[in-house]
Amino acid sequence: MNTFPTLSQGQKIEGFTDEYSDDAVLIPASNTGHQTITEGHQFNARNFSYILRDVIEADKILVENFYRSNKGKHFLWANEQEDYTLYEVVFMDKPLTQLDGANSRWKILINLKQAGV
Repeated sequence: MNTFPTLSQGQKIEGFTDEYSDDAVLIPASNTGHQTITEGHQFNARNFSYILRDVIEADKILVENFYRSNKGKHFLWANEQEDYTLYEVVFMDKPLTQLDGANSRWKILINLKQAGV
């Protein structure tokens, strides 16, 4: 199983959210990435969302390449807000990238869902 890449330097986390999903969700290990609601399934997935700011071009490309290689697949992600606790997650959607103000750095919105077992 792949692990979300470690970025080189300088980025900041902004707007971090950690919420439990309203639905019990089992996420299939398929190339579609579509979520399957499973009646009676007791796993209550967590949704993680955050913005990385001040990301250099090389790290932006690293995140984009990781997404292309791992969309619809489970991977390990270290939650910096919980002393780098590892979670098995899947991308909820494609990371949104845009220039961060007038400089040459990027901001990246990342939405993850804890993977069901």
